[in-house]
Amino acid sequence: MAKNKRKHKTTKPGKTPISGHKRIGKQLLPPYLAAGIEPQFASWMNERLPEMLWALLILDSWNRPQAFSQFNRVFDFIHQHERRQELCDLTLTGIASLQEPLRNALIETIVSPQGNREVLSRMLLFDSLPGREAWEQYLSVSNEDLTCLAYPIESALWHQSQMATDCRWVRLVPWLITGRMAIASHLTELINALAGYPNNYNESAGRVRATEINLGALQSSDLVWPNAFW
Repeated sequence: MAKNKRKHKTTKPGKTPISGHKRIGKQLLPPYLAAGIEPQFASWMNERLPEMLWALLILDSWNRPQAFSQFNRVFDFIHQHERRQELCDLTLTGIASLQEPLRNALIETIVSPQGNREVLSRMLLFDSLPGREAWEQYLSVSNEDLTCLAYPIESALWHQSQMATDCRWVRLVPWLITGRMAIASHLTELINALAGYPNNYNESAGRVRATEINLGALQSSDLVWPNAFW
């Protein structure tokens, strides 16, 4: 009887192979832990979704190709800006933390054209909106009530939904184009998946989510706005 051949497991794209781990004592640690970086895990629904409200509203108001055209226009602004490294964090809290001239230039880019101004005005329904005074320079207070946010928020509550994944991609991209987050050059499948999004959604959505959640290791969580939102 022929002996059974042992099958060797292959490393999934985006995963660190065993050879990339470091042995410290009796422990085999992945790169983040070996470097002394403690991962910061955050709930998409409770903590990160409120921070990406602006992107969620744009996705809800345009058809998908048009919405991504809006996001790419913002990414072009970041990529071409001489202070682009300061523009890696497109959460509402991150935008609010920018110095005034840079913050206002970014907000002005986000709210253009007029269609964005109308839908993003719904954010002013929250008195506690981060950087509210800066947004008020470009937006008018909406005559609607908070029920207008029910559908877009509901569509993004599940962290693997298309709406949530799109928002997570928007959060991730600036970290990559500013160089604040790097992907090893040999991870070509991951790089191609992120670059081809959303046209290759079925193949890349999982990689987008897995990469975006790693941002928790690069920034600390500020829960003032998410707590106020909910």
